[in-house]
Amino acid sequence: AVREATTGESDITAEVLRKSDRPVTIYMVIPFDSIEKYSNLITLIFDCLSLGLQKNIPLKTDHKVTFIIDEFPALGKVDKLVTLPATSR
Repeated sequence: AVREATTGESDITAEVLRKSDRPVTIYMVIPFDSIEKYSNLITLIFDCLSLGLQKNIPLKTDHKVTFIIDEFPALGKVDKLVTLPATSR
């Protein structure tokens, strides 16, 4: 019931981030004491979005996508972060 209430009416894809009519901002607010518990889920979301962004070369009309992650060290190792800058220019 909680999952359906929070995700039942929206999908977030790399295409939505790049090609929407206007820029999109996504805020994920997770209490600091719960970051470790949700770190795998946060990393999965980051990996899926970054993979989707890498699949297609952006057009000049596409929005630029920037990830700003506060408390990033608390997530632990994020393997995709190592290759993302070199492969997503």
